[in-house]
Amino acid sequence: MHFMKTSGDSGGPQAHTHSPENGGGVVLDAKALRALEDLGGGDTAFVAEIVELYLAEAVTRMHEMQVGLDGPERERVLQAAHALKSSSAHVGAIEFARCCAELEVHCRAGDGSDDLVLTGRRAVAMYGEVQSALKALLGES
Repeated sequence: MHFMKTSGDSGGPQAHTHSPENGGGVVLDAKALRALEDLGGGDTAFVAEIVELYLAEAVTRMHEMQVGLDGPERERVLQAAHALKSSSAHVGAIEFARCCAELEVHCRAGDGSDDLVLTGRRAVAMYGEVQSALKALLGES
């Protein structure tokens, strides 16, 4: 398993962009994944373990976000977005991390529920794209 063939490289199953309605940005950033691989001393099993841990934790956080959006419960959405922001950036989901940061801003500012819900729904959709790309990176379907 080699993690270098990602969105910033040519080809490979990870060369995905977000859908146009989600901004069209790169789903997984090659530089962030290289940095993670370097951190593990080039050990791809280390990267796989980090990605698997991220995916397991993200399920809980995304559930919390969805419940908070349905409420709407700003604090619940804020906590989920905050937790996902950094961890997403570490696994290369830079655009999704930015969306989580934007969601945090809406929650903290007390913006109208329309802005909060729209950004939250975009985050949910973007996470689906991130999840698919990370699973492809791991060789899962």
